[in-house]
Amino acid sequence: MYPVAPVPQPISPEIIETQHLVHLLVAILTGGLWLIPWAIIGYSNHRTNQARRKDFAWRQYHYHQWYWSQFQR
Repeated sequence: MYPVAPVPQPISPEIIETQHLVHLLVAILTGGLWLIPWAIIGYSNHRTNQARRKDFAWRQYHYHQWYWSQFQR
């Protein structure tokens, strides 16, 4: 039986941060008109970060499954 190639260890995802101070200043300057785009951007960033963390957890789980299976042979 041939050895299995090692699975690369997953890299921690890059988290997108919403610049709340900048959005607050723009909302003040536009008289509150920027509140709706700010909410949409914040929600979008939140969902993207959730998906990245979930994908990272899935990859990390499978990496550890592979890693520990190497010792059970």
